[in-house]
Amino acid sequence: MKPRKILIIDYQEDWRRRIAEMLQTSDYEIETFAGYDYPVDQIQPGQEPDLVLLSCSHITSAELILVERLLTKNLTVVVLSTSIPWGEMRRVFLAGAEDVTDKPYTQKHLVNIIETAFQSAQPVDSYESRQREVMNSWKNVQDAF
Repeated sequence: MKPRKILIIDYQEDWRRRIAEMLQTSDYEIETFAGYDYPVDQIQPGQEPDLVLLSCSHITSAELILVERLLTKNLTVVVLSTSIPWGEMRRVFLAGAEDVTDKPYTQKHLVNIIETAFQSAQPVDSYESRQREVMNSWKNVQDAF
């Protein structure tokens, strides 16, 4: 079985390097990209990463737009952030991210997040159907309160 490909996106080299080093002992193929202007439209069929780790200090519209663009390619996205208020976390989930977690984290925690994302990620027919699914989930959560 070929290793799963993980793309790490962050504008800070030290965070990209740190995350990549944490994952070196696991059976993953690691790619990194500096910045939030990743050329999503240039991803070729069969060359897609199995998972995208979007690492950022906080969520801005640039990161949200990138999450949405990645999801149009039916990619699994996990957001790693140093500080993410509830409202921003909600926006990330509504955009369709698989998970959001705070930095810093341990190697074991990071691998667990990745493996959980691989297990729970389900292919969808379209980005729009994924958004509907997420919106319905949030409605159910809101109804519970």
